[in-house]
Amino acid sequence: MKKVLLLFTVLAVCSCNDDTIIPTEQISPLVRSVNIIDGTIVDHTYEIKNDTTRTLAFRDEAAFETVKRTLLQMNEEDRKNYSSRYGLVNISKIAEIADEELEEIGASCTTMENFVHAYNALKIKYMNILVSNKHDSTDLSLYVPASDDENVYPYITGINHKIVIGNKIIDLQFYDRVNKSDSINFIHTDSHKSGMRRSRATDNEMNWDINSFVEQDNGKKVSFSASIEGDHIKFHFGAQKKMWYGWKRDNDRDLYFRLPSLSGMTFDRISAGLFEMENPDLTYWLGGVVKFGSIDLNVGRWTVQPAPSLYSCNVTGKIYVWTDMTVDKDANGNVIHYMEPLPYIDPNTGEPAYLETNYPSLSNNKAYVCKLALTQ
Repeated sequence: MKKVLLLFTVLAVCSCNDDTIIPTEQISPLVRSVNIIDGTIVDHTYEIKNDTTRTLAFRDEAAFETVKRTLLQMNEEDRKNYSSRYGLVNISKIAEIADEELEEIGASCTTMENFVHAYNALKIKYMNILVSNKHDSTDLSLYVPASDDENVYPYITGINHKIVIGNKIIDLQFYDRVNKSDSINFIHTDSHKSGMRRSRATDNEMNWDINSFVEQDNGKKVSFSASIEGDHIKFHFGAQKKMWYGWKRDNDRDLYFRLPSLSGMTFDRISAGLFEMENPDLTYWLGGVVKFGSIDLNVGRWTVQPAPSLYSCNVTGKIYVWTDMTVDKDANGNVIHYMEPLPYIDPNTGEPAYLETNYPSLSNNKAYVCKLALTQ
């Protein structure tokens, strides 16, 4: 895991002095940055009191809906950075900063007593901004709280939970619980909390987990679950690592998975942002530069089952999952790679071309596995 040296923390960001100046140019005619002071919108001011007052103001309801649609088309990183152009540190970005601070605390503390003291101070610092996993005291991460629109609200508001539409101040509703995505990936059932090794490809398939697993190896945890959401199938992956007496989100993992058999749905790797490997067949990954601590992939639509099927949706199959911790390695611990041509269109000529891509070797007996059986 890369060690991140924080040049400032969220409190520094959220405690700008009165001399701080925001850019005067209008980035978008639809949105501007204002302050809300004592319940009043303070417009056309270049003084920023602090991030308890900083608020995004949308020209009108139509502008707000336009920005929402734009956000939903962005990837997670762009969405997280959206409000920074207006000088606002949003809730999602604050969670990222807090995670980096937790990373540093874990690395710098030399005793359990030091860590507990520093960690408790971190929790107090982000009280009423972020939330903890109340179901598991060993989960040290702090999370974005649940809200009425988790794909939008955490990216457009700061710690005051407000926006302005027209001339009206709107309070966005957040709740004292972990957001849905992180709940799926990190709040595990009692049967999974032990994090012990469960299913392997070499085990009898009758003993494989169904639709989800939580695996623990050498201070690393990986979780998977599959779900039906509307007419789509989603795969959810989470990664954690050991830190002192507990676990925290691990943002430095690679992810690979294979679907050797799948029926009842149309798999769409393009929409999911996945690359496909030729060997072994039907193996997918997020790309060498993409790391995950948690990720939710919309992997396709389920197929309506014809009568006399008991279910309109009946997705079945198997999934094999690897991270960079479980890929094949030689006797010296070095990852075993093979080269594979990746087809693409040359932007200069417009002609098909191939890029030699370096893939890790993946063995089934090292994969985490489970059966897929999704019905409704």
